[in-house]
Amino acid sequence: MYRSSFFTWMVEKVQEEISTSSSTSGTEVALDVVYWEPIIGDDSNDGKTKDAPVKTFEKALSLIKPGGFVAIYPSENIDIAINGVTIEKNINIGFADEYYMEQKTETVNITLGTPGIGTNNVWINGCKVEIGVSKVTCGLLNLYNAVLDTSMSESTETATSVNVTNSILKVKNLICNGAILGHNFYYIVSGTVNFPGAAYLVDLRFGNIGTLGISGVTSWTLSDGSTLTDISSRINGLKRDTSGKPLNLVCDIEL
Repeated sequence: MYRSSFFTWMVEKVQEEISTSSSTSGTEVALDVVYWEPIIGDDSNDGKTKDAPVKTFEKALSLIKPGGFVAIYPSENIDIAINGVTIEKNINIGFADEYYMEQKTETVNITLGTPGIGTNNVWINGCKVEIGVSKVTCGLLNLYNAVLDTSMSESTETATSVNVTNSILKVKNLICNGAILGHNFYYIVSGTVNFPGAAYLVDLRFGNIGTLGISGVTSWTLSDGSTLTDISSRINGLKRDTSGKPLNLVCDIEL
């Protein structure tokens, strides 16, 4: 596998930014785990148990300490929209331990920045956010000096263009309806990739440097079920050296 030196630099740069941000952030809060449930939750709860979850993500974010876990114990299948917030501390978001111990089957889908309203933008700045739920939809999402890892989720969809600067975005089983725009970023995708429309896997036309990593992708399909054998046309901004070797692609398949 060809590995760009940009990848090594990008990882070191982002980790440096995250470390600096985390060590200099404001007042730390007390909780390692905060339970969040938007259907039955109440922001007057302390969020310390599954029986006393908070209702809004903003409340959960205010209670969690850097590196903490926002635990979801769903009362039913839930579609959650996180809108108009800025995340500036390392957090994990996912199913509560009790969800697995009780073998619950409810699904949780999270949208980061509902498309259509500019004030719904979600910013992730100088930190690492990991999300492990049923599905994550990246809408009006902006990453700056950050890492967003949704590869623990069953699938990730780009609903519109995502803006990424000096950051790493890692996804699995991608539904590609919107491109990734920005500069100095690394984009990792594995599993399956579905192009329901005419979206590009990654769009580097407006950036200076961007690198796409493809690992263990088992299929490339269109909405009609047909399989792509060559995805080069779906990658804008692919750069090659004089020998034809990609300069901004880390890939275990031939393109």
